[in-house]
Amino acid sequence: MSQAKEVDLSCLQLLDITQLAELCGCSCSTLRRLADRGAMPAPVKIGVLSRWRKNDVEKWITGGCPIHQQWGGRAK
Repeated sequence: MSQAKEVDLSCLQLLDITQLAELCGCSCSTLRRLADRGAMPAPVKIGVLSRWRKNDVEKWITGGCPIHQQWGGRAK
């Protein structure tokens, strides 16, 4: 019999702007301004939708929310 391997999919979890605002404790408009300036992790574009990788956002928050150039996240 084969055994199923456990796969950690938490790194693939995507957040919409409302979920991101709740996680960060700020407004959606604040997050849009930060994203437009490149001051936070870049979103994943799915058609016209923007989603953020939860793993990237948590690392960014843990690192003190540095601007993109300082935290070395994914580029736009």
